[in-house]
Amino acid sequence: MAQLIRNKFPFPKSARCIVCDSLQARALYSYSYNDKNSDILQCSSCGHLFIHPIPLISLDSRTMDTLDDAEFFGSRTSQFLHEKIVINREIRNVKKLINSTEPTLLDIGCGTGWTTLIWQKSGFSVTGLEPSEERAELGAEKYGINILQGHIEQFPHGEKYDVIILRHVLEHIADPSGVLNTVKTFLKDRGVLVIVIPNINSIGRYLFKEHWQWVLPWHLHFYHPKTLMRLVTKIGLKKLKLYQMPSPLWYPDSLIRMVGTDTKLSKFLNEKAQLASQLLFTPVMLLGLLLNLNDNMTLIAGIEEFR
Repeated sequence: MAQLIRNKFPFPKSARCIVCDSLQARALYSYSYNDKNSDILQCSSCGHLFIHPIPLISLDSRTMDTLDDAEFFGSRTSQFLHEKIVINREIRNVKKLINSTEPTLLDIGCGTGWTTLIWQKSGFSVTGLEPSEERAELGAEKYGINILQGHIEQFPHGEKYDVIILRHVLEHIADPSGVLNTVKTFLKDRGVLVIVIPNINSIGRYLFKEHWQWVLPWHLHFYHPKTLMRLVTKIGLKKLKLYQMPSPLWYPDSLIRMVGTDTKLSKFLNEKAQLASQLLFTPVMLLGLLLNLNDNMTLIAGIEEFR
């Protein structure tokens, strides 16, 4: 069983940081998975957090096939709120930046495609890319989206797009610089890249610590706004907009891990509907909004020559 243990006295480790190339880090947490030991390290130079060594090596092993969390556990209310508050804000921001009457969009890691469909209804010609065969098949059948099944590292070169979305993908990538450099070649001259990613500098992480939803062993890198910006700048992209968004999606599971699975509180959270459990954490979300310590962040970037 996977286990994450916080080190009270973080010890030094040598591992290369993908953001600043430093070799000096501190082991904040120890992690075991399938009898293999790893550490969650914090770069001593730039502060980036990453797991080392990587628990999952092959591309296929990092695929997440679950369908319930890909669609907010079937909660239409959660999907409606996500569309109105999160996706529509992305679309408004992107439309201000691109200059195309028939914009094309590649949605990398599109899941079942329900958010991709929102972009299509807003006038974009969409293509999805999803490593999970189950999710890709469901998206094609349920939403009629053109979804290619595979990993970004296997995506064929040639087509260029006005908009490329990396929604909760970059944290899964062992070599994010290499992937970003590849994705950059898929952008049109005035195209934009939208990165949606968990924020390590969040109220959820500070509240739950080792019990937070680290999504191990699938998440390999844990980004702060500053480290994400540094990585994107490193490969020649320019920030056009950066903002944070709250998300209570994993708070119930984090609290259950903190208090234990046999407590009355954990049983209550498990028995109640997902949305009802999330509503309990509205005060935490509001605090995150107030302090600008939200659980997700969105970066919209273009090539350095973008005007």
